[in-house]
Amino acid sequence: MLISVGATEVGPALLVVIVPLVIVPFIFATQVAHFGLREKIVPSFKLQMRFFFAYFSLPFRGVYSFLKSFLFSLLTFAVMSSVFSIFANIICANIFVNFTDVQNQVITLVNSGNTTDLVQLISDNSVMLMVYMDLATLPALFLAIFLFILMISYNSLQVYLRIRVPNLNHGYARYVYNYAKASIYGKIMSAYWGLNFPLFILFALGFTGGIGVGLLFTVEYTYLATLGVAGSILLMMFFLPFYFSNMESIYLAYEDTFKTASKKATDDIINHFEREVDSLKQRRDTENDKNNDENK
Repeated sequence: MLISVGATEVGPALLVVIVPLVIVPFIFATQVAHFGLREKIVPSFKLQMRFFFAYFSLPFRGVYSFLKSFLFSLLTFAVMSSVFSIFANIICANIFVNFTDVQNQVITLVNSGNTTDLVQLISDNSVMLMVYMDLATLPALFLAIFLFILMISYNSLQVYLRIRVPNLNHGYARYVYNYAKASIYGKIMSAYWGLNFPLFILFALGFTGGIGVGLLFTVEYTYLATLGVAGSILLMMFFLPFYFSNMESIYLAYEDTFKTASKKATDDIINHFEREVDSLKQRRDTENDKNNDENK
């Protein structure tokens, strides 16, 4: 029992650590190395490791907006699992005759603080309660991860901008990217989905396939979630070379737009500071004139 619970907790915990610290930096390093092939840079393991660690430093730190994407997907999971729990209640009430009674007993025991009987009740009805958790959480997890991948993927175009214009700091690079994207958003989205839709098909197949394999052995939702995520990652890896080529093509098709936006954004900032300086000078001159009039 303890081993089962421990393994149940370790799977998702490992993913939370591995994804931001290993998988995402590895994808970044591979993306940069793939772009390097276009620039005639000879790949090597040493160079790959340099790219891997470059993900954590400027100008590439935060290039995928990982934290923002993660928090948004976490919010999506929380909201959608609440929505799907309504349907899970209906389905389980029709499948299991005593589901509603068990639910009521769980609520009563939780309110009374009777942990011994609560643990026994959950143990006696573990399969039924796991099915309920599967129905409530797995579809929500699917949507949350889908949105997470989508947001990370959209932001991956910034990698090429920061390679081409490496002197941009994080905030300014994001400003330039959004500034340029605003005028060509529709074209970029059309090209993106036209080229990369297989990535999300593979994600769906891998996620459902991993869960399907897991269901042959268990209905434990954390095992199923871990297998679903692992399956989706495994299948999507096969599309990565095509994905990187597609993203490079999209960026290069609009590189002049990004460069023009970078120059215009710089000019706008300079003009803004010049206006601020002129305004300060004007106020200073006005104050000096006022003081001179008072001294006369």
